[in-house]
Formats: sequence, C-alpha cells, structure tokens
Amino acid sequence: MPQQRRSRKPADQPALPPIDASGLPSGASRADISDPSTVVLVRNAQLASALRERDAIAARLDQSGDELTDLRVTVRQQEGELGRLRAVADTVEPLRKERDQLLQRVSDIDASTDVRIRDAVKAALDESGAQHKTTVAKLTEERDGLAAQVETLRGQLEDKGVTGRVEPTELAGQFASVLDQLGTPTPQAGRPYSAALTSLEVEARGVLEAAAEGKTQPMLRTVESGVDPGQLSSLRMSFRLLPHAGEMELPGE
Repeated sequence: MPQQRRSRKPADQPALPPIDASGLPSGASRADISDPSTVVLVRNAQLASALRERDAIAARLDQSGDELTDLRVTVRQQEGELGRLRAVADTVEPLRKERDQLLQRVSDIDASTDVRIRDAVKAALDESGAQHKTTVAKLTEERDGLAAQVETLRGQLEDKGVTGRVEPTELAGQFASVLDQLGTPTPQAGRPYSAALTSLEVEARGVLEAAAEGKTQPMLRTVESGVDPGQLSSLRMSFRLLPHAGEMELPGE
C-alpha cells in the first residue's frame, strides 16, 4: 500500500521586512547599508528567504521521497505479479507442448483410421465383386444349359414333327362323347343283352404349352413316336357313367 505522505511544516520565523528585487528590505536604499541595523535587517531578510527556500526544497524532497516510496511499493507489487505471470507461463508452456502432442496424435490416429477404413471397404468391395462375378458366371452357365436343353427339345420336336394340337377340354369332351355313345347301346335283334362301356381311363402324352395370348387354356401338342417319353408331359383323364337322379326308378313302382 502507498505510504502516507509526510508534510514538513516550516519553523516559525520572526517577522522580517519583505525583500525587494534588489535584495534589500523594502524602503531601504544602498546608502542605508552602512548602518549596522540595516545590515542586520538585510542579513536577516536574506536568511529568512534562504530558510523559506530550504523549507520548500525540503517539502519537495519529502514529497519526492513519498512518491519514490510509492513507486518502490508499486515496483515490488509489479515484480510479484511478474513472477506470478512467469510461473504461469512456465506452467502454460508444458501444457501447450502436451496439447500440440495430443493434436498430432489425434491427427495421426485419424489418418491411420481413414487408411484402415479405406482398405477394409476396398477389400469388402473386392470380395463382393468376386462373389458377384462367380454368381453371375454360375447363373450364365445355368442359363446357357437350359437354353441348350430347350434348343435340344425344340430340335427333337422339329425332327419328329408335331402331329396335332388340342385343348385339354376339347380332348376330354371327345372321350366323354365316346363313353356316352358306348355306355347306353341298343340291343341287337334277338339278343336280350348288350355290351356297354361304363368307364374309361385315358392317358395322353405330349408337350404342354402355356395359354396363348387371348386364350385361357393351355395347349397339348402331340408328337410323333420315337421321342423320349421322359421329356413329355402326361395328361390323365378318368371317365365314369353317372346315373341321373330324376330318371332312377324307385323300388316297388
């Protein structure tokens, strides 16, 4: 804390006549200097002036001393603050170096992580691409095999020739008509009986074609003999005679 300034009070001096610009008491002349009392007055006046000047200088010296004391206190305080700042700076510098090292480590880790991720993604893409190529190759091979089989069957059908095409319902209707005709024959003259066809089992082999545009039923293609039966489709039909309920005679009628 700044010290309180001390003020020096000038000592009480006897009242002396004022001194003019010439250094003589006011109202005195050079002729009066020869007078001893005048000389004493002059000397006392000069001494008083010197004492006042001394006191003023002493007061200024006291003020300067107080200011110097305050400055010394301020300097000591600033030196303490400077020491504290230097200590903080000494602490901050290792922290700054540690921060820079950590940032460098983070940068290195990011770079290595990016490289590992890039390598892993590239490896996964390469593996997926290889698997995709293998799958495509297998599917292409199967497609080519199936296409070859289709071409073989088509060639066999073309070589053997197609004997006809018929819808399954039309074929079934033809056989049902046969059973209908032969199921209720008229007895010959002189015979009390007649032979009847009561059931019919039919199996047809050929190539089933999907329904053509505008059609709702598939088409059965029949081929000439000599074609491997295992390559053909089988179409089985069973026909039975069914009595009509309205025409049945009840017992006792």
